[in-house]
Amino acid sequence: MITIFPNATYPTFPSRNAVARRQCTSDVTPTVRPDTHTAESRSEKDLLMATQFPTNAVVLPRPAPTAADRNRAADAFALSLECAAAGDIAGEEAALRAALDVVPDDPAANINYGNCMYNSGRFQEALACYNSAVGTASTNVLALFNRGNALEELGFFAEAIADWTAAVALAPDCGDALYNLARALSRDGRRREALRHWTKYLALDRTSAWASRARQERKRLLKLEPLQIVSRKVA
Repeated sequence: MITIFPNATYPTFPSRNAVARRQCTSDVTPTVRPDTHTAESRSEKDLLMATQFPTNAVVLPRPAPTAADRNRAADAFALSLECAAAGDIAGEEAALRAALDVVPDDPAANINYGNCMYNSGRFQEALACYNSAVGTASTNVLALFNRGNALEELGFFAEAIADWTAAVALAPDCGDALYNLARALSRDGRRREALRHWTKYLALDRTSAWASRARQERKRLLKLEPLQIVSRKVA
């Protein structure tokens, strides 16, 4: 069940790039490094919902991947990109699972496998992958943007806004994140913030169909929240 914002106004157009983006470069390198996987924070665990481990589960420590493990993961990741380019979705998923079996904390593989889950409507599984990617690479704009999309699909609107806000802070010219953030703020009734972000988005995109929708929404919000011009008085 999707949670609805009280007293919110809802634009009728979809979020931009609702299908999650694919990362095209692997973060796997053929060198040994300490295992950087750490347990998710309590808030992230709460967001996992059905993908959480039971509280009484015993999780054994995993040894750090070897150089051979990372080479196999890199090969599997490269194969996943070839499958994706050929339209072989099943092959892409299988190759990404193979990569994650040996290097489970690789951000790129987690992002792309999360995309496979997202695009097939398995949003909780996608969220778990994006959480892993953000946990390992907290400044990965793609991971934050895609996690925001998954959170929105699951009804976690405030958390989605937080992720898109973080993505825009890291990459102010990320049009997809700006668009989705502005749309979410409109939906949440935060009209002034939404107007500011619609304006920033339109500075980046003036001609696409998304720009037309952005102008339509900005015009609607301006009628509800006219800009106030305050004259400065000379003392």
